Amino acid sequence: MTVDNKKKFNLNKLNDSLLNNFINIRNYTESLASKVNPEDQIPQSMEDCSPLKWHRAHTTWFFEEIILKKYSKNYNVFDKDYAYLFNSYYETIGKIHKRNNRGYILRPTVDEVTKYRKYVDTHIIQLFEAISDKYMNVFFELIELGIAHEEQHAELIQSDILNLYSKNIIVPIFDKKIKLEKDTSKQKWIYQKGGVIDIGLDSKKFGFDCETPKHEVLIKPFEISSKLVTNKDWKNFISDNGYNRSELWLSDGWSLIKNYNINSPMYWKKKDNVWSHISLSGTKEIDDDEPVSHINFYEADAFARWSNKRLPSEFEWEYAAKYSTIMNQGYKINDLFGSLWQWTSSFFQPYPNYKPYTGHLGEYNSKFMINQIVLRGSSFVTPCNHSRISYRNFYYPHMRWMFSGLRLANNI
Repeated sequence: MTVDNKKKFNLNKLNDSLLNNFINIRNYTESLASKVNPEDQIPQSMEDCSPLKWHRAHTTWFFEEIILKKYSKNYNVFDKDYAYLFNSYYETIGKIHKRNNRGYILRPTVDEVTKYRKYVDTHIIQLFEAISDKYMNVFFELIELGIAHEEQHAELIQSDILNLYSKNIIVPIFDKKIKLEKDTSKQKWIYQKGGVIDIGLDSKKFGFDCETPKHEVLIKPFEISSKLVTNKDWKNFISDNGYNRSELWLSDGWSLIKNYNINSPMYWKKKDNVWSHISLSGTKEIDDDEPVSHINFYEADAFARWSNKRLPSEFEWEYAAKYSTIMNQGYKINDLFGSLWQWTSSFFQPYPNYKPYTGHLGEYNSKFMINQIVLRGSSFVTPCNHSRISYRNFYYPHMRWMFSGLRLANNI
């Protein structure tokens, strides 16, 4: 096999792999939508959430705007108004429909969004065959980014629909089978040696721009918990008057919980001295062994202070995840991935020598690098291909409708 043929063979393999991944994520989004009645795909429960119909259209617009309009010859947009309705925050592309008004978008209908998705899917699949050698590499890169973008929205769909359902007297059920796995293991404190270590993603692998470049960080020895904080732990925090002890709270957090009368995690309710919560699988009694979920950064930080511990930095978390099977005295760090996103103590900011994406995509992450906190890991609704050690999720410290939890760390 000649070098040129080898290259062509590898490109064909990459093409097939990306095409399969594209089809899979597009089908996965539709499988999520199939669990929700059409009338439930339109309302918007709060500004931070978006209607399911909007998510389906926006992820489609992303492929149309970033790829088809530039690389598909003679492409005709499905509807010229969609560029305004479904542009999320890309100011350099054009005018943006106000985020808090997404629930007022009655047209296109749910069925019309389905047609839009099929239209764009057809043209993207055709482009896999038609793309010229000149643009093949950038096409592959943008397809991979578009897939990852839709994977993010697949998780947002589920956090947003839960928030919407929670505001109903008759609470709908999204999926009876979906659940957060509990952890009955005994908590252990796992020693981490630290040192000068590499943090971040190798640029040869796929990742978002905010995960790069790889750089060295000094980490001092510390301990990290083998498991996430549980509902039982949180009940003890509540019983010890944790939500009413100002000495445990950052000033902004204290103001927040008092102004909004917050005294438990989001979706928790207490009746006849029994705690229950609303979940994707319905309203259920709190399971003490499940990790506590839907907490904001202020709550996580207050709990850590109450425990005489602290939150790990994002670098400590990444170090522990990298070496979770090495040098840990034989102990396993549970639920690094696939349970809940875990609050860290780190602000979302650029790594040294960070370079954002070029062009319109420069707005993807870089303009949000202020006043937000990093969460690491992944949740039980994160698509399986979307988890990696270097991944940096981020939210404002007051937010808690997403699938967030915490793991404690300790100084030595």
